[in-house]
Amino acid sequence: MTMQADIPVAVPARTRDTPLRPPATQAARLPLVIGLGNLHLCDDGAGVHLARQLKATLGAGAAVCMDGGLMSLSLYPHVEKASSLVLLHCADTGRAPGSVDVLQGRAMDGYLRETRVRSIQERGLIDLLDLVWQRACLPVRRALVCIQPKRREWGEALSLPVFQALPVAANLVGALLTSWQDS
Repeated sequence: MTMQADIPVAVPARTRDTPLRPPATQAARLPLVIGLGNLHLCDDGAGVHLARQLKATLGAGAAVCMDGGLMSLSLYPHVEKASSLVLLHCADTGRAPGSVDVLQGRAMDGYLRETRVRSIQERGLIDLLDLVWQRACLPVRRALVCIQPKRREWGEALSLPVFQALPVAANLVGALLTSWQDS
């Protein structure tokens, strides 16, 4: 058995031009972007696809992007730490397939409270947001980005209108995050 001695390593001194690293608590206060959906039900996975795309294109310090899948209360610790919240979801808004809607704040809350048939993701999302609200840590800046589906059947490919809506939705999310940062 060989042992190595600890060799001191020279660390360069911090200069005025050396950026400070944000403390862990500050990094945890980034906007949170969660993609919802089931990747095995065609368009239902649009939110997850969009979250993955945003994770690759947004800057590392712009937001935390997560695959929320079928959403559960296990996401609570992440939402609790978020400075703002963007949820990405394939949702029936009654518009043409591929249409994108952004519902902010109370408009998002109202949409989720409507009496209608809900997807499993919406049921889990309502439970999660109720818990966050009860614990008084629901972000004031919150939005639901909805893409109108064409197909929700077994399969992994997005329909053409939903696939074409992903860059539109990504631009809307980027603009939303920028506007929140500026305000």
